[in-house]
Amino acid sequence: MRRLSLFRSETFARVEEETTRENRLPIYLLDLSQFQNDEDTIYGKILLRQEITLFPAGGPLSLTARWERIDTKDNRAEPRKLDLLTERTVLRARNRLGPRWTLESQGTLQDDSRSDSAFGQADFDVRLFEIREEVVWQPVPVRRLSARGGWVRERDRANDASIEGLSLGLSASSTVLRRGRLRGEVDWVRPLAVNGTDAANRFRTREVDQFEWRGGLDLTLSDHINASISYSGRVLSGFPTTHLARAEARALF
Repeated sequence: MRRLSLFRSETFARVEEETTRENRLPIYLLDLSQFQNDEDTIYGKILLRQEITLFPAGGPLSLTARWERIDTKDNRAEPRKLDLLTERTVLRARNRLGPRWTLESQGTLQDDSRSDSAFGQADFDVRLFEIREEVVWQPVPVRRLSARGGWVRERDRANDASIEGLSLGLSASSTVLRRGRLRGEVDWVRPLAVNGTDAANRFRTREVDQFEWRGGLDLTLSDHINASISYSGRVLSGFPTTHLARAEARALF
């Protein structure tokens, strides 16, 4: 039994289907010959996710592998029949350097594509590869400060374009006023190499320097009322600064 505590696995599957067929039993039984058939499907989605963690019990080292695939067919906007696919693989290692310091390393491989099955045309097919390192300082459970850096390469095979970028960021969070949570984050991204044009506007990395910041305050005013305030901004070299603020109150009965 002790060996089982060194390993944790989670599997998740979800099927959505809006169809013209009256008999939906084959869909519920995951009969793929019936699911997402262009002749019958109005909108359908299959989500599969598998996550495996080694040493999950909070020791000095933990390793996590996560795979996710989302396959979508959308025939709601005639005459377009869209096939969308998102597939993501993430490998993450968490190494506790001391009682207050943690090093988190992560590698991500992701594929996003969209095509028109009626005409056989691909709008985009973006492959992303990212490596990120993050150092976390957490003196007490309710306070957290982290610094991170990463390298990313994105390539759109449908439009023969690619971009590489370097990112740096800081984030902090802390409990305030006993029942509140204050958080803040800043990110800076610089492009290193640009080839072609991102015609589909799907690249996360832009062709110019990008600086973003986010902040928020969440408050529990009572057992039935929560409130939150958030603010974010972005600067792209050569473009006006954008700002977004939001305030929200929720009553639970």
